[in-house]
Parts: sequence; C-alpha cells; structure tokens
Amino acid sequence: MHQAGLAWIPLLCCIASGVAYAFLGVAYKAAEQRQCRVPAFILALSIAGVVFAAIKAVGEPAAWQDWRLWLLCSAGGSMIFISTVLVAASCSIAPLSLIWTITNLAPLVPVAAGILLFNERLTAGVGIALALFCGMVALFARGVGRAGDIRTGKAWTVAIACAAILATNGLWLVCTKVKERLFDGAFSAQFMLVCYGTAALCSVLWYVKRHGRTRLHAVEWAAGGCAGAASAAGTLLLLGAMSLPSAVVFPVSTGLSLVIGVALGAVLFHERMNAGKVAAIFLGCAAVILVLLFAH
Repeated sequence: MHQAGLAWIPLLCCIASGVAYAFLGVAYKAAEQRQCRVPAFILALSIAGVVFAAIKAVGEPAAWQDWRLWLLCSAGGSMIFISTVLVAASCSIAPLSLIWTITNLAPLVPVAAGILLFNERLTAGVGIALALFCGMVALFARGVGRAGDIRTGKAWTVAIACAAILATNGLWLVCTKVKERLFDGAFSAQFMLVCYGTAALCSVLWYVKRHGRTRLHAVEWAAGGCAGAASAAGTLLLLGAMSLPSAVVFPVSTGLSLVIGVALGAVLFHERMNAGKVAAIFLGCAAVILVLLFAH
C-alpha cells in the first residue's frame, strides 16, 4: 500500500509542474503589459531561478567533477536564455494564447526522442492522448487565426519566432530527459543551479550591452522574480516526474500549462476566446485524463 501511494508521486509532480508553468506564462504577459524591458525581465527571471535552485541544492549530493553535467547544463542554460528572450519579445506582437500554444507544443520533441533514442514504448492509450494533444494545439492555432490576434504585418515575424520557440524549448526538454537518463534522477538541484546560472550569465552580458549599469525597475524585479520562481519550480517538479515515460510526462504537464495559462490569459488580460479555443481546452483536458488513466 505504501509503495502504491509513492507510485503516484511522479504523476503529482507532473501535474504540479503544469500549474507552475501556467503561472510562468501569466508572468510573461504581465511583464509585457507593464512595459518591462525584455533584457531586465530576463535578468530578473534568471537570478530568481538561480536563487530558487540554490536553496533546493543545499545539502543535496552533487557531481561538480563530472564534465557531462557541466556540458549538459551549458546547453540547457543557453536554451533557457534564448527561449525566454523569444517568448518575452513575442508577447508584444502576438497574444499569450498563441505563444503559449507554441511553447507547449515543444514536448513533442522529447517524446519523439524518448521513443527513438531511449526505446520508450508508445502504448495505444498514450498514443491516443498524444493525438488529442496535437488536435488541441491545432484548434488553438485555428482559434487564434479567427480571432485576428496577430498584429498586421507581423505574421512572418511571429511565424519565425514561433518556430524558434518550438526548437529551443524542445531542445531544453531533451536536455532534462538526457540528464535523468545519464544520472538516474540524481543531481536535479545542481543541474537547475548551473542551467539557470548559465542563463543568468548570458542575461547579465545582454543587459549590460543594452542598458549599461542602470538599475532594474521594481516592476521588472517583481515580474521577473515571479517568472523565475515559477520556471524553476516547474522544472524541478518536472524532473521529479521523469521516472515516467516522456509520452506521459510532457503531455500532462504541458496540457495543464496550456489550458490553465490560456484560461488565465482570458480572465486577467481579457484575451478574446472563441469556439476553437474553448474546444481546445476541453480536448486538452481529455488528453490529460487519458494519459493519467494509462500511466500505471
């Protein structure tokens, strides 16, 4: 009975990570609405991520001498920096519902990697859930198009940004999966600390180049700090769920992130909803439920 209860911990971590990531999306949009400077927002986000991961790392075992972890963290941190810059900048020319849809399409990359590289099985139930997940993304994209949420003349810019967001977020998630495979679930806090440290270093260099030694505004610290805490918490929870197959972890986490994030965007920022977006929310819920049923 005790072990059966513990078996649900990875799923609970997966669900909680989706909720945390949803609030990350809200923080991005709040920063855009409060006219935060993108370099300043990203710098505050990265610093908050470092602090959060450092607190978690206290007293935990580490492998500072292992070059594989450093190499993986450097790659992961670079992807965090690039993807956060792209998402933050894109929120000024496209609605949160579109940007967050593309961001949450990224798990298809590690799911494919899990099947192709790690010999993970794709069961019929999880396969149906993945199909529902893809349908959810397609409905969101259709709903955004009909709502006319993209600014005139920015369609190509948004398309290129979305492709880059998909690629960088997908590669970041692949890094988390590779880390779990290489180190059998260990050193998660150290992994996060070095990843966010790498992103923070990139952010400092970019901020100094753009704004010199000017101070961050209070609103930038607040928005970036909340975003960094949500990002770090979501990733640590996601790492805690990696004992499950990729085809389970990523659809559940990102499905919840997308549904909750878009719903909060509609309520807090008055983004327009239509039949396509609402249908996508119900399809996302169905995908999450189906994955939960077939996870064990």
